[in-house]
This record gives sequence, structure tokens and C-alpha cells, in this order.
Amino acid sequence: MGFFSPQKKHSCLVLKRLMDAVRAGDLMTREVVFVERTTPLDSVAETMAQHNISGVPVVGEDGGLGGMVSERDFLKQLLPEGHILSALIGVAGYQSFPAQVWLAAPLAVATAIAAMHLTKTLHPPGGAAALIAVIGGDKIHHLGFFYALMPAGLGAVVMLVVALLVNNLPRGRKYPEFWL
Repeated sequence: MGFFSPQKKHSCLVLKRLMDAVRAGDLMTREVVFVERTTPLDSVAETMAQHNISGVPVVGEDGGLGGMVSERDFLKQLLPEGHILSALIGVAGYQSFPAQVWLAAPLAVATAIAAMHLTKTLHPPGGAAALIAVIGGDKIHHLGFFYALMPAGLGAVVMLVVALLVNNLPRGRKYPEFWL
């Protein structure tokens, strides 16, 4: 039997008829779980886990729908780009104020966090990557901007590879669920 066998063609027609007959209202959840704009992200994640849902509506102060938060939104935050960007900012901060570490450190961390927010690459350890670039000592300082590639960037990539291997070893698991 080839790809377009009569049985497969019949199955496709049945599936098409079923999809044409079923509407969103037939599948929707009637008891909607939602969060408010001011809900901390850890509470959003906990709500999603408790209700076994992959996304949650966000309501504003007026009670109207303001948007959605999904698993994908959380996963996007874990990409290494923010880590590398933060490391670059940390190196630039140290090179700008090498004698004023007390000034370079908070400026680098704050600028790194702001840059990650602006580029939508927020990576929680990114602030630490910027800080280490400033206070890391002579070995780190001698690396200059190479620090962003190694050890910071390479470390983030190694963690991603390990996560892919460990999470995809068990049957039936797929990590990440989709590539961003």
C-alpha cells in the first residue's frame, strides 16, 4: 500500500469531516483558570502545573483579557542568548571602569538585565554572568570579550546539550516541546 492508499484516503476524509463538524466551543474549557497582570511568574507556573494546562489567560485591572502566558513564554526565557549578551555587557562594564569595581558591578548587572528584557532574552543567570565579568579576577579580565564565548557562552550551550540528552532519554518525552 502506497502513501495514498484507499484506506489512508478514507481516513483523511473521515478526519476532515470530524474537524469540520467540531467547533472551538465543543472543546473549550468552561471553568477558566486565569491570573492577573501582577501575579508573580512563579505563581503563574505553579497555577499552570496545578491545573495541568499549557497556557493561562491574563486579566487586567478592569477584568478584561490582557493576554496569555504559555509554556513557550517560559521556555523562551531559558535560551543562552541572554547569558552571552550579559557577559558582553559585563566585560564592557569592567573595561569602562576597571578601577571602580564598586560602580562597574551594579551598572553591568542592571544594564544586562535591562538589555535582556529589551531583547526578550531574559536568562536568570545572566546577571551573574555580567557580575563575574567584573569581579572575576585577573584570569577573567584577561579573557576580555572572549569571556562571553568561553566560559560563559560555552557553559550555557553545554547546559542546553545536557538538558536535551537527559530529558530525551526516557521514551515518550520530548524536550523542548518545540524549537523557538
